[in-house]
Amino acid sequence: MDAKTIETLSINAVRDSIVVSDFLDQYIADNDKEPSWDGFVYIYNVKSKKKSELAGRVPVQVKGIICDDFSKSEISYPVSIADMNNYLHDGGVIYFVVYISKDGINKKIYYQTLTPVKLKSHIFGIKKTDNEKLKKQKTKNLKFIEFPNDNNRKATIFLNFDNNSKKQASFSKTDIFSIDDIERLEGQDLLMQLSLTVSGYGYGKTKNDIYKAFLENEVYLYADIKGSNISHPVDVIPTNLLIKEKELKAISISGKKFYSKFSRIKSLERTVVKIGDSLSIEINENTKLVKFNYNPSPMLRQRVKDLEFFINIVNEKCFFIDNVKIPFDLSDDEIGKINVDEQKKSLEYYLKMVTVLDTLHIDDDININELTEQERREFHNLVIAFADKKPVPNLKPDLPTICYISIANIKLMLIFEKCIDSNNTYNIYDFFCSNFALFYETPDGEELRTSLYSALQKDEYLQIRNIDYDSILPSYKLIEKENKQIFDRANNDLLMMLLAYDESIIKNPQLLRVAKDLAKWILQEDKLVLPYEIKILNYLQVIRRERELNIDEVKELCTIIADNPMREDVITGAYLLLGDQMAAEIHFEKMEQELQKGFREYPIYRFWNEVDKEM
Repeated sequence: MDAKTIETLSINAVRDSIVVSDFLDQYIADNDKEPSWDGFVYIYNVKSKKKSELAGRVPVQVKGIICDDFSKSEISYPVSIADMNNYLHDGGVIYFVVYISKDGINKKIYYQTLTPVKLKSHIFGIKKTDNEKLKKQKTKNLKFIEFPNDNNRKATIFLNFDNNSKKQASFSKTDIFSIDDIERLEGQDLLMQLSLTVSGYGYGKTKNDIYKAFLENEVYLYADIKGSNISHPVDVIPTNLLIKEKELKAISISGKKFYSKFSRIKSLERTVVKIGDSLSIEINENTKLVKFNYNPSPMLRQRVKDLEFFINIVNEKCFFIDNVKIPFDLSDDEIGKINVDEQKKSLEYYLKMVTVLDTLHIDDDININELTEQERREFHNLVIAFADKKPVPNLKPDLPTICYISIANIKLMLIFEKCIDSNNTYNIYDFFCSNFALFYETPDGEELRTSLYSALQKDEYLQIRNIDYDSILPSYKLIEKENKQIFDRANNDLLMMLLAYDESIIKNPQLLRVAKDLAKWILQEDKLVLPYEIKILNYLQVIRRERELNIDEVKELCTIIADNPMREDVITGAYLLLGDQMAAEIHFEKMEQELQKGFREYPIYRFWNEVDKEM
């Protein structure tokens, strides 16, 4: 066949495909001499195709190739760079390539939507490392995909192209935002929103219809910028879209609720329902075949929850989403592979591991897949001690009474008590829940009992994770009757808590809450040990970490300043809490150098406006 015959056959194929659509009409001429274009396709809002219902007009280009291989769903074809420049300046084109059999009877149509965003990418995306080579390059291979047979899909392709080309046309001669530009605009608080839009024929108004429209069609990303009344295209064309949604519905088995929500992830080919972190149900959108996948979560607490649910649905062969019964049908072969008895044994042990965390007041979850062999052995010893409540054998002889163990970056403070009848078997206790008694020596040489929490310095408060915050204040109250000096010790420990709180990157609200309760208790109950001005300063510095001081608290500080003319450290601290930096500096200068050095170590110094400096 000669070139004219190929052109006629290819244009006829495109015209025949277009004209049968209810919403499209074509004006594509044979042997058209207009450079770069072959004609136009008109889009209508209604099937009558009245002029008054014209929605848009799309330029098209058609090329034909002799080829008997119609098996490909995607092909590559060289497009003239000069033509692409022309298309860019005109707002884009839909480009067709038609495969024609050697006998001219069979044909297959491929297409590419060349919007301004795509054209700029194709033209200016050519590597410019060799300018001379770039100048000589006349064409660029582009990918083309099958043109659909469904008439509504055809009309949707043209309508979407027309809408997006109009949005992008004014940017053909200017730079289009990149992802880096979007991040910069977001950082400058100029980005209002990013949006995706799609238009089409034959879709309903339900949520699933809307999802289908987005998944089936080409979409573009647009940015709305403060100070601009138009949407700006972004040079990223989303492909293989996924739509994720959360459903707030109860998931239960035999009346027991396991979850209050699940997620659904839809793609063009499949829908995946994710329950918990381990179980997914995959539904093929074409065949409607259902596939269940169980991939255990690496996180211990979540794995326990998911595994218990999984064992139950295998046994019951169903579960419920709200009141809707969902069958869980597995073949005997698949059930055999699961090995439910083995899974039950695993669950039993995981539950013991969770018991260890709960007993040691650790709310965090841990990644058990990342535990080292040493950490697994350490954890197993804790299971024996705290879940099985038995002595732990085969440990090193002569371990110290107070031991520190680290598992998954969780540092624990424990008591190791050697069993009488064995040199390497120990009872292990939580340090903070043990009967261990802690004493300190006063300047007079007297030994007095104190709270176990007096053993903690700043670093321990920052690192130890098995601290029972609810037991801190009661531990001091318990000793108050036998040690009237406990308030002095509690006050020192309070300062350690505040130093740790200030130094921590992620603030611990429990630590600040306990510090506040402890400071309030000292202020209200201590009548003889500590000066009032020290107690009130420490209480108010905790408050100051929570919020600004109220008028009564400000007056209290002013009274302290007036009543303590000789206590420069007290006055300096009061002015810091009041936010009067200049006055604080004046009174700080009046202190002796040794007292200044000590003052810098107090947690109240964190209110000093200047970074440490020599004074």
